[in-house]
Amino acid sequence: MKCKLFLFGGFLGSGKTTLLVELGKRFTAQGFKVAIVTNDQGDFLVDTAYAESAGFAAGEVVEGCFCCNFGSFIDNLEEIMSRVAPDIILAEPVGSCTDLSATVVNPFREYHRELADLCGFYVLADIPRLNGEYRELNLSAPVTPREVLISHQLREASILLLSKADTSAAEERARAAEYLTEINPEAELRELSSITGQGLEELVDEMRVAPPLPARNSLELDYELYAEAEAEMGWYNGSFELTSKSSFLPADVAADIIMELKRRFGRSLVHGKVLISTPYGSLKLSLVAGSMHSDAALDPGREVDAAGGIVNLRGAAPPEELSAAVREILESLETERRLEVSGYREKALIPAPPQPTHRL
Repeated sequence: MKCKLFLFGGFLGSGKTTLLVELGKRFTAQGFKVAIVTNDQGDFLVDTAYAESAGFAAGEVVEGCFCCNFGSFIDNLEEIMSRVAPDIILAEPVGSCTDLSATVVNPFREYHRELADLCGFYVLADIPRLNGEYRELNLSAPVTPREVLISHQLREASILLLSKADTSAAEERARAAEYLTEINPEAELRELSSITGQGLEELVDEMRVAPPLPARNSLELDYELYAEAEAEMGWYNGSFELTSKSSFLPADVAADIIMELKRRFGRSLVHGKVLISTPYGSLKLSLVAGSMHSDAALDPGREVDAAGGIVNLRGAAPPEELSAAVREILESLETERRLEVSGYREKALIPAPPQPTHRL
């Protein structure tokens, strides 16, 4: 069988990585070999480490989205196919990326269809945001840069996945679907939850037999406003090592970091992720618009004397402010928890204006 490739778009914190890992587990249980490709504007990605800790071969495209780094996207696909020969590749572009029909789907069909069958392009929209902060935006007739970016993401999709269905009652889910229909009346809507598994088996069944996508019509997009929307957010990625003469609980450390980030930045932190990795498993905590949840867990009672850490932040704050906050939090771990922090690396930036390799 020719390898099948699926793209999953959606705004920062909509649940893409968690969904890909859960889909991967279900495909693996059916005997398929699965690989995951992640994407970011910087280095040291929580999502890549999370996918690998779940047992999947993973590749990553850094320093720009799939669209602006299309050659690296193809190189990653070729490398991962030669390394593990997957039956299915699940790929997630940067959460602030849009216009994927014109810049990824159509170019892949045009120039690289011999590599794999691109069989699906889904976009996630999380229900809490649809009923919360998105209500404050004019997504049906966007004007501001952020409205233009998010609206375009939702309107270019033919299938919209209403994620995090487990967080809301039936009435709230219906309200979110109604609002989404106002924004994109042509799209097919599906509710799902990566936590409870709602809708995942049906999605797997559909993907398993999905034919290659036809060429897709693309929507007009003001790239100047698109660039302004991305530049409104600072991006921070950092990694470090933790050691201690006495043992410590990884969950306590992850909670210390994420709760202090929440205290400092509140809802202005659009998406924050902390991954603590140990020889016995990994723990990922996420912060999305002020709400915290755990995407992966290890034995909460198992203490360790060494662990690796990765922090990824995207927020309405200068990148140097995000960087300073993480450094101060790590210093507090040294003084308050008697942990030694070493091997610290970071990258903090404002994304460059998007310049797609292709736009068909």
